[in-house]
Amino acid sequence: MKKILLFCLLPLMGLAQVSTSPSTIEINQQITITVDVNSTATNCNGMNNPNKVYLHSGVGTDSDAWGTSVVGNWGQDDGVGEMSDNGDGTWSITFIPQSYYGLTEAEASTITKMGMVFRSEDGSQELKDNGCSDFFFNVGAFQVTLINPDSSDVILVNSGSQTQILAQNNNGIANYELFIDGVSYHTASNTTFYQSSFVTNITENKACQLVVTQGSSSITKNFNIFVNATISQAIPSGLEQGINYNTTDTSKATLVVEAPSKDFVYVVGSFNNWTPTAQYAMKKDPNSDLFWLELSGLIPEQIESYQYWVFDQSTISGSPKLVKTADPYSKLVLSPFDDPYIPAATYPNLPTYPSGQDREVTVLQTAQTPYNWQVTDFQKPSKEDLIIYELLIRDFDADRNFQDVIDKIDYFKNLNINAIELMPIMEFEGNESWGYNTSFHMALDKFYGTESKF
Repeated sequence: MKKILLFCLLPLMGLAQVSTSPSTIEINQQITITVDVNSTATNCNGMNNPNKVYLHSGVGTDSDAWGTSVVGNWGQDDGVGEMSDNGDGTWSITFIPQSYYGLTEAEASTITKMGMVFRSEDGSQELKDNGCSDFFFNVGAFQVTLINPDSSDVILVNSGSQTQILAQNNNGIANYELFIDGVSYHTASNTTFYQSSFVTNITENKACQLVVTQGSSSITKNFNIFVNATISQAIPSGLEQGINYNTTDTSKATLVVEAPSKDFVYVVGSFNNWTPTAQYAMKKDPNSDLFWLELSGLIPEQIESYQYWVFDQSTISGSPKLVKTADPYSKLVLSPFDDPYIPAATYPNLPTYPSGQDREVTVLQTAQTPYNWQVTDFQKPSKEDLIIYELLIRDFDADRNFQDVIDKIDYFKNLNINAIELMPIMEFEGNESWGYNTSFHMALDKFYGTESKF
């Protein structure tokens, strides 16, 4: 009987890649987080016999699980978030969240989510959830679930149509108040299940908040209603995917992105205060999968950043209705994950990642000054005379940047080297990598330095 019971339990335990004890996390009570680094429950990356495992985690609200406090220094073996080896492939760490994250009483009262990833001591190995998303856990016994919208926090509608907001909580009666674009729209008191009045004749995108209060606890759910604003219009000739700078008018640029089987796309960036409006709905070329939009009113030489917000009204189960992505043909991207760890000496004046956003963003700048080539008559050696040095910048010298290579030109000459073959230098996931896990193949990885240094 014992053998049969063990056989039945093993599949269930294999799915429990990350567990908490107790299962309900309370902000002011001790918890133990345990991770099985050998689990195959995730399809993203993984760890291979790490010497140490670190928890990199944060707490916040439903809309930003990392937004209030983050603990961990990525890539640093400094003991912050270090876990204990249980000797069976699992690692654990125990703490009281309010103390661990340094929260005031006021901050602690707002926490509803905890986000986490796991890494080796130098950050070269990491463990995330399926789809390479972070692991997320609810904080507190009082939880609110949105039914419409669903877990994507997005409602997609056609212009002029209507929708209704549905929600419920798991802890008894509560008070609900729905805000649309900052204005109170509907309230309901002393109920577990919430059903708003219909939001009718929707012709513009709406930013919504559902505030749910139970005693002294309050949870705010943020979500959006987006209008399908697709305009069918042929793409002008001569445009390529990515940023097309206007050579005669430096206040203009045209963006082009390919989005097969998607319904509509908005351009959202610093030039429109990161707010998707009808003015920034991309046009759909009727003869291809290309979406395009001309931006105007740009300030020459001013650094801007943007994303594409790509929408799908008929998603398969488990797929998001909204995907936020930087331009696949970016020449420079900003990352909330990698940029904080790039030394200023390597990349001076690195543009600041826009606050309140998530995932990578593309940098756009009109009227850029062309690079001034110092040697304009270079004659490359014939193929049969090449003596090639294959070089990984990350491991070549202490500072791990283009300047290190520049400073060692005499070293190569003394070896009679007349050609350098660089191992991948395009933007990849993380800062320290062989570079084969490319994320933006047209962009230089900023960890190695600036475009001008390259």
